[in-house]
Amino acid sequence: MSGKHARVLICLIIAAYIVLALEMARVRAPDADEGSFGNAAVVFGTQHILAMPMRNRVWLPGLDTHLYVTTPLYFVGLSLWFKVFGVGIITMRCFSVFWGVVGLIAWYLIVDALTRDRVVALLSLTLIALNYDYINLTSERYDPMVAALNAAGMAAYLVLRERNFPVAVLISNLLVAAAFMTHPYGIFGFVGLAVLWLSLDRQKISAKFLALAATPYVLALSGWGLYIAQEPRLFWTQFHENASGRLTDLFHPWAAMVAEVRDRYILFFGGWRPGVPVYMKIKTLILIAIVVSACGCLLSVRIRRIREYRIILFLTGLWFLMLMLLEGTKLYNYLLHIWPIYFVITAIWLESLIRRGGWLRYASIVSVCFFVIFAIASIAYRVRLNSYQNAFLPSLRYLQENVKGDDVVVGSGSFGFGLDFEKHVLDDHQLGYSVGEVPQYIVIDKQYSDQINAYKRSKPNLYRYVQNTLSSKYQIVFSNRSGPDFYRIYKKAD
Repeated sequence: MSGKHARVLICLIIAAYIVLALEMARVRAPDADEGSFGNAAVVFGTQHILAMPMRNRVWLPGLDTHLYVTTPLYFVGLSLWFKVFGVGIITMRCFSVFWGVVGLIAWYLIVDALTRDRVVALLSLTLIALNYDYINLTSERYDPMVAALNAAGMAAYLVLRERNFPVAVLISNLLVAAAFMTHPYGIFGFVGLAVLWLSLDRQKISAKFLALAATPYVLALSGWGLYIAQEPRLFWTQFHENASGRLTDLFHPWAAMVAEVRDRYILFFGGWRPGVPVYMKIKTLILIAIVVSACGCLLSVRIRRIREYRIILFLTGLWFLMLMLLEGTKLYNYLLHIWPIYFVITAIWLESLIRRGGWLRYASIVSVCFFVIFAIASIAYRVRLNSYQNAFLPSLRYLQENVKGDDVVVGSGSFGFGLDFEKHVLDDHQLGYSVGEVPQYIVIDKQYSDQINAYKRSKPNLYRYVQNTLSSKYQIVFSNRSGPDFYRIYKKAD
């Protein structure tokens, strides 16, 4: 394939991703985190401080004056995005889609520069860009920004290392340092760079280049340290609490492996849990394809002989272990940090099957087509439901028409985009239990319902309080639903 044709195909694939991701961003039900993160970005843009006032009364102390729960670059970047494009949930999601595009370009460059095989690079780009989960995970939250900066750092190193090694070292580490300042999971990019450097250019390691590589991290962490120095005890309280549960499996590797496969991959990704549409269980086939591809690459003598393929396989295994041991909550969202490299391995294996010709070639092509069709069909289903338009917005409009004066609404922080983040909205799954707040309205959505049901086993007294509060002190005044997403608005009984 000529370079011109390849560029056209790359543009078409990325354009398809943008269309699908923007559609997902337009129709998905809001996540509570979107309200909290949006609140922090608005406060930074208007008051020039890092704070999250909306959450302070419930979650952690001091959030109305200092934001230490994570590193701050996402909130700073989002505030600038809001200034240019306006404040809103959809605008916020477009910021994530933008970083999704950056991640796609970076991964194409990584595979192309490392393998020098355009077919593998194009296959990798197709499998990543037109994958339902990549599209889903890059249409909200900060994760796409972290993952994209990590990938961009690795791409910059691989593209620039033979042209100007000092520049490659500086730019790549500058991008990964930016990832660290977005979220501590910049560690994935840092480890990725270290593996590439040790594998490809370890003879160039010297005190001079180590100092050059360290400079961006020293500057970034020094700036963060100066901010921490304003309230060091508050930093420890917020950061420690937000990080709790992440390292619980570090010293229990076997239990961590079982939980990783069962919870993150089978229950959360594969959809084998209550309340998930049956068709989403088809994603189990994707898991099987990834595992088969990894085994095929490891067993293939031809693939193992190629140093660059060995690097990819080693990095995949290392990242899998890192996510398993460093992220004990097993949340689906964090798959984004290693998800693309799974499809690079799948692309390597598919390319080897296509080379063999015959029925293996046709089976590989059919598999890719099925993969893409499933992604498009899944997003089409979400578009048809349009939970944002059909469930969330009517609920928001009801509250906008009825909330008066100093009325407090307990519900998802996403309602802050329409009700004023700090005046009316209190994001509190405990419905005022720990803060003594008596809200005028309570909004129960799918996330709130799941959290409250979890209290039944973990905090039975709290569960009884919540159920008694809803049944005896409030009455339902509005209810709306779209597919699995729903909103029930309760008003305090007179």
